[in-house]
Amino acid sequence: NENRSFQQFLYEDGKSGFRVVSRTRLEQRDIAATTGTSHRFRTMLRVVRPLDKTGAWQAAAYDEAFWNLNSVEGGPQAGFDRNRIFLGANRRIGKGVRLEAGWLHEEAPRRGGASRRIDSLVTWLHYD
Repeated sequence: NENRSFQQFLYEDGKSGFRVVSRTRLEQRDIAATTGTSHRFRTMLRVVRPLDKTGAWQAAAYDEAFWNLNSVEGGPQAGFDRNRIFLGANRRIGKGVRLEAGWLHEEAPRRGGASRRIDSLVTWLHYD
C-alpha cells in the first residue's frame, strides 16, 4: 500500500502544429512496511501530432524518467528508478473525448541483476 502526494509543474505548447507537454513532478511516497517517506523526481516529455487536417487522428509519443532522491529502509533506494516510453495514436470520439492506444515499454533496474522490462498494449480515454 502506498499514499502519495506531489507537487507538479506542467507546460503545454501547441503553436507549432505539434502539441508538446512537459510535466515535472516531485512526489512524497509513504509506502507500507518502510521506515520513512520516499522522495521521487519524475519528468515527462509528450509530443502529439495531428495525422489529418481535421485533427481527428493524432500520433502520440512520450518518454518519462523517474529518480528516487533518497533511500528508505525496506523500500526504494536512491538513484535511477525507471523509464517509460509510449508510442501510439489517438482518435477524437466526441466533443472533448479521445481514445488513445499504443505500446508502453517500461524498464527498471533491479538490485543485483538484470533490469525488469515490461511491454504492454495500453488504452486510455481522455476527457478535455
